[in-house]
Amino acid sequence: LIQTSNGGIFSDGGSFTPTGIRSIILFKCDSNLNQMYFKLYPPNPSGHHFGLGCVETPDKGIIVVGNRHVNIYDDNAIVFKVDTAGNVVWWKEWQHNGDTTNVYFQDIVPKGDGTYLLVGNRRFDPQIGPAHETFWLVNMDENGKFLWWKEYKPEFYAGWSRIVPSLDGNFYACGVATVYDPDLPTGFAQNAAISKISPEGYLLWHKKHHVASGENYDIFFNVLATSDGGILCNGTTYENDSTRQNAWIVKLDGNGCIAPGPGCSTDSDEPIELPVGRNSWVSISPNPT
Repeated sequence: LIQTSNGGIFSDGGSFTPTGIRSIILFKCDSNLNQMYFKLYPPNPSGHHFGLGCVETPDKGIIVVGNRHVNIYDDNAIVFKVDTAGNVVWWKEWQHNGDTTNVYFQDIVPKGDGTYLLVGNRRFDPQIGPAHETFWLVNMDENGKFLWWKEYKPEFYAGWSRIVPSLDGNFYACGVATVYDPDLPTGFAQNAAISKISPEGYLLWHKKHHVASGENYDIFFNVLATSDGGILCNGTTYENDSTRQNAWIVKLDGNGCIAPGPGCSTDSDEPIELPVGRNSWVSISPNPT
């Protein structure tokens, strides 16, 4: 859920239509939680659509980002804007082409100059080997025109799922960096990723994290800048087998590390091991109830 500038809420998601094809859902409520609209985009889809991130615009509209299945194997990234009544103002699509088989927009944030930063990932063909996905950043104006784009850090699988402002004028993005490792039973090790990005798209630092003695299924879904200059991330991690999945909350310092130490301020392709025990219960204090 995202709060509007006048105290309402909105969110996107997805729903299967009677034909079995998935549309994007977008709903908006006022400050008293009265439903203003609840719509499907497109209402009669020919292929599956996924709404993954959204943001309010200065004119009280909403921009939604996501992807569309072109066929069973390929995806195009999509971004569209609706007005205050939920009517589509414009719809843009970034088509997979050349050696890209799948492109995804997963989140959007205002850049602060009237434009927006979109994050996601690009997947290449062939989908085998040590590196065929990249982290992806796109700068877009208010009318849906793509101004520039950059990609970073090829991995076996890679992608940012969330981007938020930091307190110093830059941005934090989080997601997953899956490393090809033929020595593991799964053939890969999935690490949570956290990055700091400048407004111009420079990658200031990029870190990978995993739980000690884990099963290599770690991911960050969300990131927040904290008032003490640190970073708060949440996601999921498995225990010592692939059947028990835990919620995962991680507090990092301003360099993306669990604690200051040698090498913390520099990047490394080696994941940082976090000393998180299994079933470490989380206490919430003060209790809001």
